[in-house]
Amino acid sequence: MNDINELIRIIDSLSGVATSEAIVKEYCKEHCMVIQPHFKRIVEKTLSEKKKSIRRNNANGGWELTKVDTVEYLYVAENQYFNTIRDAMLQVFRKSVPLSQGYFKVDEDHMAWFPQPNNDNWENILSEDGKYWFEKPKDESSEYKPDFKLRYVFAREDSGYRFTGLYKFSGVNKDQTRIYELIDDKVRLIKPRPYLIVCRVAYMKYYDGITGDDVPVNGGSFVTENNDAYEKNNFHRYEDGNCYIFIETKYKSGHISDNNFAKAITIEQIDPLYKGKDSITGVRVVLMAFSPIKKKNVVVGWYDNATVFRNRIVEPDKTYMMKCSFSDAHLIPEANRSFEVPRAQGNDFGIGQSNFWYIQKSEAARTYEDSLIEYIDSLYS
Repeated sequence: MNDINELIRIIDSLSGVATSEAIVKEYCKEHCMVIQPHFKRIVEKTLSEKKKSIRRNNANGGWELTKVDTVEYLYVAENQYFNTIRDAMLQVFRKSVPLSQGYFKVDEDHMAWFPQPNNDNWENILSEDGKYWFEKPKDESSEYKPDFKLRYVFAREDSGYRFTGLYKFSGVNKDQTRIYELIDDKVRLIKPRPYLIVCRVAYMKYYDGITGDDVPVNGGSFVTENNDAYEKNNFHRYEDGNCYIFIETKYKSGHISDNNFAKAITIEQIDPLYKGKDSITGVRVVLMAFSPIKKKNVVVGWYDNATVFRNRIVEPDKTYMMKCSFSDAHLIPEANRSFEVPRAQGNDFGIGQSNFWYIQKSEAARTYEDSLIEYIDSLYS
């Protein structure tokens, strides 16, 4: 019973978390032993000595296997502080929120709550042991209808906002004080998926300059009227070994094709942490265009590890807002361009009037995004 590897195996068989009693029960069942009172002490002593791979959840007393893969957690015991509500929401849940609120949706079953110690309507108190939050209305005549959402709670303290755990609604006192009980002492940090955006361009065969048999089409009025497109060189290999990529961002009101008035790319749509920054790296950019052959929007190519700039860059020989190594540029041969990109109109998701589809912002598009990634990756083999 003091074999740590066997105890770890038992915890793993019990879904990775178990109380001391459950571990003893399972151990005795496997070894055909009668449960003895001192078995629990042996198990707890053995487990407590293996802190790198086992931890005890302060909320429910259960033993948990410490995750060693890509899953990361924020634990109450870390006493980590966030300067603002927005910092906490961005770093923990990858959500950009207004500063004027204190209660936000995380998913269908969970909310994030940032109770102030005292405000005009409520007095919020955390019990000394951290097991309960008490939300007391200053007007006791007000009735409360709970939403029964589980709450990740961050306490406002002198050093900022500190994570105190996950709580569930457990009742209302006679004075209308709402009571929330601690059920978990950790929160899973939401890690971003690899950056991916879908961009619309005019249709061409090679995107390596205009030739007699490769003229841009289906790119809007500028392309139609001029038989030209800024994206004509999107897959051209420049002398420095890079591709420089143009996507039409359109222009501020009243201006047409004037680089001085080109709209910016909102790169915080790719990752909220990049708000106010000039560029973001490591982006997979998928190009789509309306095929005159297929008569539908299709993927024509993509770039891996691209740098996306907020503002258009104009140089004597090129205009661009993205760049990547030529080795990371992948043009799909015209005969193989069959993967369709949906339009937003009439669908739950898809590319709209903008030439940029920040696909990862749409939960409805998650399955489509997975199929798009699978399709692109299949072309490597």
